[in-house]
Amino acid sequence: MSTADTLSPPHVPSKPPSKFRQFYVLTKPRVVQLIVFCALLGMVLAVPGVPGWADVKLGLIACAGIWLVAGAAAAFNCLVEQGIDSRMKRTAMRATAQGQISNWLTLTFSVVLCAIGSVILYVWVNPLTMW
Repeated sequence: MSTADTLSPPHVPSKPPSKFRQFYVLTKPRVVQLIVFCALLGMVLAVPGVPGWADVKLGLIACAGIWLVAGAAAAFNCLVEQGIDSRMKRTAMRATAQGQISNWLTLTFSVVLCAIGSVILYVWVNPLTMW
């Protein structure tokens, strides 16, 4: 057995990701996690003293709304930059850059996420947070 045989991983045929996975990746979850984390830190620092249960509950609802709105913005960004993404090595495998998800479907997904997130923020947090 040669050294090359032991170092190279076996070839495993990859199956295409599911539509759910493609839409999930469109939301850029790692970037959105950072956005929500920063918002959560801001909420914790804005409450004098130790946050009570009502503050925690409101914060979690706000995080859900922020997550959805930020994910919608990320998906819309993938739509707008699909031409650039298709030419960049790092982003060329995105579903929008490869045309695996149509522009209409990406836009619809983004609008629905934004609408749900905005309603959550408007109704259960406050209108100012939504805007």
